[in-house]
Amino acid sequence: MNKDQYLECLKNNLRNIPVEEVNNIIDYYMEYFEDAGVENEQIVIAELGKPELVASKICADYVIKDIESHNEPIKNVAQVKKGLSDIWIMILAICGFPIWFPLVIAVAAVVFSLVIAVFSVVVAFVIASIAIVGSGILALIVGICVLFIHMPTGLSTLGMACVAIGLGSLFLVATVWLGNLFKSFILKIAKIRVKKGVKNNEQAN
Repeated sequence: MNKDQYLECLKNNLRNIPVEEVNNIIDYYMEYFEDAGVENEQIVIAELGKPELVASKICADYVIKDIESHNEPIKNVAQVKKGLSDIWIMILAICGFPIWFPLVIAVAAVVFSLVIAVFSVVVAFVIASIAIVGSGILALIVGICVLFIHMPTGLSTLGMACVAIGLGSLFLVATVWLGNLFKSFILKIAKIRVKKGVKNNEQAN
């Protein structure tokens, strides 16, 4: 294979490339051969490799450059739009500060008050339940002591003691269940807020 055959084969394998680009490529390799001299044609051919492989590499590079040239404007437009959106958000946030900041404070205060109120109710129920159970246990001890002195009074006291212990235990179990339910509700809300924050950050990035 000589220079002319090599260049002809290279040209025939340059597909999906504009004619002007093909001519420029062939002119480049023609000059490369001419600079090397006729006596070094075979050396140049050996250095370049098969014309089919050279053409494949050139076509692949051209496709990559074409894709990058088409994607760059879209990327720039998206960045510009995102920048403008961020600017508008900042402007609206600053202008609306006198309105939304007091609302945020009020909502936070209401939520905090509700949490404190529920927590106080749960604590009060726990204390009341423990007090009822404690009173029942005390009545149980008194009932046992009175039983040996006056049986009807002792039995009545024991009955009230059992009722008190049962009600206190029931209230205590119900209070613990409500406390766990409230805790699960708070944790679920916190997880939802964290997931939304992560999702918003991912979308922003």
